[in-house]
Amino acid sequence: MALPMLALVAGLALGAAFGASAHNVDPSAPQPSAQRGAGGGGRSGPPVQLEGTLSLIHADDFARGKGSQALVIHDDNGVDTAVRFAGPPPKLGARLSVLGAKAPDGSVDVPEVLQPYLGRPRL
Repeated sequence: MALPMLALVAGLALGAAFGASAHNVDPSAPQPSAQRGAGGGGRSGPPVQLEGTLSLIHADDFARGKGSQALVIHDDNGVDTAVRFAGPPPKLGARLSVLGAKAPDGSVDVPEVLQPYLGRPRL
């Protein structure tokens, strides 16, 4: 399991350097630069339900000597939405269904995980 995760992180880092990405980020949802815990984005917005796989996106800015990471729900359409959990997050790679409030920074503050999510059946 560690080798595929390492390959994913390395691929994302190299892809970002060349302007490529394996993820489609919702353009209306700016991604936070760090995990801050639910409620960190300010006042609550409209309720949002997300279903997909919990993933970690990591980016390095070598020119500035900084890196950032964000937990995201990667949905079946390939869209990533940043999430912040009130408590400890579920295991990376878990299929989830979550309900939360959209924060001003575009991420979703999640007080709790509703249930495991199995996704659409693959044909």
